[in-house]
Amino acid sequence: MFYHLAFIFIFLSMSFLCVSQDLQILDKNTKRSISNVVVHTKNFNFSDISDDLGMIYNLNSFQDDTLYIIHPSYLSQTFPIAKANKSLNFIFLDEKIINLGAYVFSSDKYIRKSTEVPNNILHINAYEYEMDQPSDNALMLMKQGNVYIQKSQMGGGSPIIRGLEANKVLLMLDGIKMNNAIFRSGHVHNLIQIDPFSLNSTEIILGPGSVIHGSDALGGVINMQTKSPFFSTDSGRFNINLLSSYASVNNAKVFHTDIQYSSPKHAMI
Repeated sequence: MFYHLAFIFIFLSMSFLCVSQDLQILDKNTKRSISNVVVHTKNFNFSDISDDLGMIYNLNSFQDDTLYIIHPSYLSQTFPIAKANKSLNFIFLDEKIINLGAYVFSSDKYIRKSTEVPNNILHINAYEYEMDQPSDNALMLMKQGNVYIQKSQMGGGSPIIRGLEANKVLLMLDGIKMNNAIFRSGHVHNLIQIDPFSLNSTEIILGPGSVIHGSDALGGVINMQTKSPFFSTDSGRFNINLLSSYASVNNAKVFHTDIQYSSPKHAMI
């Protein structure tokens, strides 16, 4: 009986000694496991990649070494293996945050910094439209001082850029051309068809943009971008915007309304 008890005691002692030393790598904020984390010792005597559960196994043989933990989306860490004195340890990684500079949508069809665009570009945002409350889009461009508007009556509004107009000045709405080179060479008033309060921004390229937009843009480009819906992080919601104004100088009445719906999966305006 004594020999049986001694054998069981020795067997259990060896079992405790043979327990593998493992690590699980988790996201510090979400507490979710992180896969594809590269883990290695200083001299690369040991190297491994975490599995779908974020697990790294069998660190028993490297008690005096240090682990280097690397993942492209997280901040790198070093972890002394000697601290892993339990059968399972958790390592929490902080997500790496990359701050980007300010970028703008420019009329050359690419997202670029405004300082990197070689052309002289004017930019009008939605806030300026709301503050000025123009009766039509042509009046808003006239206020910029760099675009002349041929407007002999209230139903007109033909932009002239550097002496060129009509089929030599390209009008674009969300990247779609509103006129082209086969339009008549006289005044073209397509600009006033666009509700100025439905626009998120307007960019005016002063000078030729034919290399990008073709022969329609000999005098310049007026690129208008409409407002885009946004997704919400919680349950669905509706937003209703109302705007009205009155100008006594020409008896102008302006009324605008839009309805926005946003949810985590659907959005519309």
